[in-house]
Amino acid sequence: MEEDKIEHALMDLGLQRYEAEVYRVLVELGEATVREIATKCSVPREKIYFILKNLEQSGIVRLVEKEPKKYIPLPPAEIFRKALIAQRRKYEIAERVIDYLQKIYEDSAKQLDKRELKFWELGRDTSEKIISIIEGTSRSLYMVIPPVHIVKFSSPPIYEKLKRLAKKGIDVDIYTWFEEEFVKAIGKLTNVGRVFISGGEPWTSTLIISDYEKGQLVFENNSSIYFINRRMAEFYMDIISEMEKESIEFEELDRVITLDDVEINNLFINPVDKWRFYDTWLTNLILETFRNSKAYDEDILSSVLYESFNTLMPINNLSIDTLINLVSYFSIVSGSKMEILYSKTTNTLQVIMPWSIDLENYVSEGITIPPSPWILLLIEHLRRSGYKLQTSVVIYHKDEGKYLFLKHFIKDHKHTILQKTSRKSSTTH
Repeated sequence: MEEDKIEHALMDLGLQRYEAEVYRVLVELGEATVREIATKCSVPREKIYFILKNLEQSGIVRLVEKEPKKYIPLPPAEIFRKALIAQRRKYEIAERVIDYLQKIYEDSAKQLDKRELKFWELGRDTSEKIISIIEGTSRSLYMVIPPVHIVKFSSPPIYEKLKRLAKKGIDVDIYTWFEEEFVKAIGKLTNVGRVFISGGEPWTSTLIISDYEKGQLVFENNSSIYFINRRMAEFYMDIISEMEKESIEFEELDRVITLDDVEINNLFINPVDKWRFYDTWLTNLILETFRNSKAYDEDILSSVLYESFNTLMPINNLSIDTLINLVSYFSIVSGSKMEILYSKTTNTLQVIMPWSIDLENYVSEGITIPPSPWILLLIEHLRRSGYKLQTSVVIYHKDEGKYLFLKHFIKDHKHTILQKTSRKSSTTH
């Protein structure tokens, strides 16, 4: 059985990560000194003494010799029996609760099918009808709003009703299209819910769906259809789900809205799944390159990635600020929880990443660069822009479960001189 699976199972039964690894190694050795254990696991030797003392006090291992200290593991079937029984009880209780809730759900669904309402009302759009839908929402509200109607929803009295809905904790999702003159109105709506910017063709009608069972269509000439019909609501929700696939949250779009050399529309041409694929594939490439090669060369790898990516989207002429915004965007759409900060005043790059076992093993080997293709691109761009890496620091914030990678750069005067010399020679020729 794989070592990681064993250790994760032991952690589920109550051990800490290092405790699980030390106990697993001790079980394999049968009897061992601290030195012998240290040679078989990744736990720092100075921590093993403390871990073994805790395991001894918990009745999981036993000290059998004092000089040098030698330990034996106690039988797993005995020491974890109570934990296993507790886990089984939790599972059984959870299973009964789910069965009980499923029966209630099925009974409710049958009743809902029997009393399904079908109501249609044709007329002219009025703010009162929209407000009544908003006020009557108890679970979720979805709205597709074309640019021509966006100001109406970001102004009183509709906006105030949406704010009350948000304060109650009710989900509000808004879909619209980006037009520069309506940026302020779009931004205001982010205060009441999630706002998505669609990359498809703009609608001419507004659609409102409340609680998956009622809604309203408001057409360009302000005529409208109000309906209470669960099947019709489900039909429109399917359309909204498809729309979400080619949309991006406004707050994410705001990160790249000032790109000076990249048009926003180009970002929609490349599906989100494509960037997730690149992120996963390139990250694994970085990790595998390190694992399989003692001659791990960060400069070569970052240069190859940079040149490869430059063929997909020209980035060599971008400003540092622009590339940081672009890298932040790629990180977000690839589903990463990585945070990127760069100070132009101190020329310091900060990258914050959540703890994982792979990342811990990666850092424990002395690697100071985050295992992310986007950070490699950024570091390579800084190098090519005339900056030289001066210091690298990795800090583990145990309470927050995060790693902080700090990289400080200085201006490379040799690079500046070479650039000036190159310009002079090209002018002379």
